Amino acid sequence: MSNNLTIAADLTTVLSGITTIDTVVDAIRAVDVPAITGSITGLNDLSLAEIVTASFLPSEDLIFSSDDMEQTSITLYKMRKEIKVSLNGWYRIKFDLYHEVGNQTSYGRIYKDGVAYGIEQSKYGTSHETKTQDLYFEMGELLQIYLKSSSAGQNARVNNLRIYGNAGIYFQNIK
Repeated sequence: MSNNLTIAADLTTVLSGITTIDTVVDAIRAVDVPAITGSITGLNDLSLAEIVTASFLPSEDLIFSSDDMEQTSITLYKMRKEIKVSLNGWYRIKFDLYHEVGNQTSYGRIYKDGVAYGIEQSKYGTSHETKTQDLYFEMGELLQIYLKSSSAGQNARVNNLRIYGNAGIYFQNIK
């Protein structure tokens, strides 16, 4: 009978727990692998286990930020921020949305590879408001923030794109 165990830890903890297998450690350090498979011994209560997969899980651990301000003054969505994802997983994505003019609305939306993916977010006025969504991305996909303004010629703004998560390594007891 097989017992399944899920261990979610930060990358440093994962690396220190798997130092006996050089190839697995190298794969984790590379961070751009979709899955890591190997055998390990002596991890906590597991006498023998197989690493099934590695990916990211949403958390409040910051792993990437792009804090610079971007803007657009058009009323159709325009891509303003873009990053390439390097490991499969669920990520907590946050960004600040606001407008340069107090009586206008900014609209922002998370896209995946140029296709609308997240929920449309909006913010009326000049004060910053942080928008948050947990979304799944695969290695190599583009995570993008698209932005538009409620009024042509008036700037909608986005800044503080932050990606949160931590490494999740999944083990399956095989003995």
